[in-house]
Amino acid sequence: METAEAIKLLRSSLGLSQERLARELDVSWRTVARYEAGGNPDVLELAKLQKFALEHGRDAIATVFEALIDVQVAPFLTSTRNTAIAAGRIRKAIDDLSSLAIDSPALQNRIAPIVGDLTVALNRLRENEKGKP
Repeated sequence: METAEAIKLLRSSLGLSQERLARELDVSWRTVARYEAGGNPDVLELAKLQKFALEHGRDAIATVFEALIDVQVAPFLTSTRNTAIAAGRIRKAIDDLSSLAIDSPALQNRIAPIVGDLTVALNRLRENEKGKP
């Protein structure tokens, strides 16, 4: 859910249609529609979204995509340091999004599910870390 909401938020904040965002990312509009309907982009597509958000001054949304990349990569991390870095990025995404929504009730409603899902991912990461030898 957080990926779909982040993509919708990015697109709507820039006033773009699905077709226009698809052209910008060099994917089909069906791909954007699938992502917004809950399909999960791979790490490369998340990196494209992150780059696009940064290029258009949407730093808080870019942080979400960075955290989502970390969530996808986290199961493959073996060192405690890398897991700590991933957890730090997820925490930063939560903080950035929370501060972004302070002045806008409408934005709070759109961001709340993303923050909730990122919090769940952060908690899972912490639980996985506790279970390591």
